[in-house]
Amino acid sequence: MDTHIVIRNLEKTRHELERHVVSDDLISAWEKACQEFNYQMEGIRLFAGKMEIGLDEDWTHAHPIGFIFHEKLCFWHSSGDAIKIYIGLAKKLKERDETLFKNLPDFKEFTSKRGNIYITRDPFQLRKAKQLAKNVFFETNLNNQLIRNNIVELLRIYEIDHSNVHFYLQR
Repeated sequence: MDTHIVIRNLEKTRHELERHVVSDDLISAWEKACQEFNYQMEGIRLFAGKMEIGLDEDWTHAHPIGFIFHEKLCFWHSSGDAIKIYIGLAKKLKERDETLFKNLPDFKEFTSKRGNIYITRDPFQLRKAKQLAKNVFFETNLNNQLIRNNIVELLRIYEIDHSNVHFYLQR
């Protein structure tokens, strides 16, 4: 179906709602649903023709620009900066389960074999810290492979199948 037809029908429905004098709460909910629809359509348009990269692939020279999480556009960044995608996904996971998120520094998976720490409660243990919750800091001075590895671990800890997250690259 053509998106312009869908949008016209949404606008007609809103006018019908107003004509029948429905509550402001219903109109507000309708407007919010329309905004979400438009946001999702914009995401589809932005990702159209972009190449998807999986978590089982080499991210060494990848420039991810966004991702879809559980069929919803969650983050878009035109610069192709993998760390921003990583932080964007981490924020979505925090929304999903904040208690688990606050416990991420306790997982040994976020400390390398050499002792480099990637998620911690102490920002002074990191070279370049980004605070994502009270007492939860992420290392942001990471190469793309470490970012990919940490994303894999985050999804494993949150028990989210890789098929529920789709990453897209600049062309």
